[in-house]
Amino acid sequence: MRFRNAMSLVNAALALALAATSTFLPAEATALPPEQTQTSTDVAVGSPTIATSAGVIDPLVTPLSVSLQQSTFDPAATAAGLVVTVTVRNNLGPVVAPPIVAGEDITTTIAALRSVDFAADPNTLRDVILSDELVHPSSDLLDAAPTADQDGDRFVVNLGDVPPLGTAQAVLRLSAPGALADFTDLDSGLQAFGNWQGRPVEGSAAPISLAPSGFAQWLVCTVDANCGDRYVLLQTAALEGDPAALFQFVRGLGYEAYVGSLRGARGTLWSEAGNGVDQASLLVALLRAGGIPAAYRLGTLSQADAQTLLASMFDGLPATGGYVPAGTAVADPVNDPALIAEVQQHAWVEAYLPGSGWTAMDPSFPAAQPGDLFGAPSGGQLAELPDSLRHKVSFDLAIEKYSEFPSAAATCIRRRHRCRPR
Repeated sequence: MRFRNAMSLVNAALALALAATSTFLPAEATALPPEQTQTSTDVAVGSPTIATSAGVIDPLVTPLSVSLQQSTFDPAATAAGLVVTVTVRNNLGPVVAPPIVAGEDITTTIAALRSVDFAADPNTLRDVILSDELVHPSSDLLDAAPTADQDGDRFVVNLGDVPPLGTAQAVLRLSAPGALADFTDLDSGLQAFGNWQGRPVEGSAAPISLAPSGFAQWLVCTVDANCGDRYVLLQTAALEGDPAALFQFVRGLGYEAYVGSLRGARGTLWSEAGNGVDQASLLVALLRAGGIPAAYRLGTLSQADAQTLLASMFDGLPATGGYVPAGTAVADPVNDPALIAEVQQHAWVEAYLPGSGWTAMDPSFPAAQPGDLFGAPSGGQLAELPDSLRHKVSFDLAIEKYSEFPSAAATCIRRRHRCRPR
């Protein structure tokens, strides 16, 4: 027991040390006031590790971001209300660094961590508040945590200070109208305000919106398209939930040929590449995170379109150089029958856009526009990918458990074997 506790302490301290040292940015790069930073009209709210079509987002320009998650709402159970979780994120990296020295023992490392007052970091956002105004006549604020100050339809929630790369949350419960015939906004859009080194900063989110009855299945989070994933929410907030911008972002990622669902939404986002299925999962997750109904479509590409996608994987590679003897087999992936057949099994997205209805979105093709259809559909819309498309791993796990008999003179070893498919 003592050994396990000691190892847990060591692991926790090492994790803290790694987190503390790997995320520190130079003070001269992160502690500048807003007036001294570069400006760009294309920069959107987001994380320093998130890229948009305009490039990597600069936290000095947009130190504060706001994202929200809505619960499902049943008009037949209006008493439960609509629950909205709002997350405010400080995108600035820390300036304060603990004096951790490589090679020091664990006791010294923990003491170094405890010696630093992280709350005093100059990149802490101070006195952060959320502000919003309800605009629908059937929508009222029922309760909030933390408690809100309310004046008519406008309310304010005090979130306090948010440390560098930290978050603060507020949970709102709203009354909402019954069955709707069209998409309906309940508020004017949440806004967050704070102070960074005495200077005002702010961020905003898209309005809280309800979809008409019958769209619930196209807004759920799934294993492959997890719209509640923190990185998906950050990317959606970075592009302000705009469906055209979300499509453009995924379209700008790289295409890679492989079969089925391998990476999912977060893996595709982190890899900045994926096949048609994984790119569709990322786009579905981003759209649903923004409150936009989205569905999968599966189908088959023509040979020419499959070859276009294969060619995009090798764009810019130099031609074969040196001496190649006559008759030597050379790689020709664009005309490889096995690769072509693999890529022809394709997936894309249909999103329900206000004013346009269900609209095809295929981000795999670099020149694609909303409404362009490349694949021949097989079957109808899908809220979730079939399980048969998912990559799985099976493994055997052998566990040795040591315990003492009531008599201290003997020790028992028990073994259990389990097989769990994943």
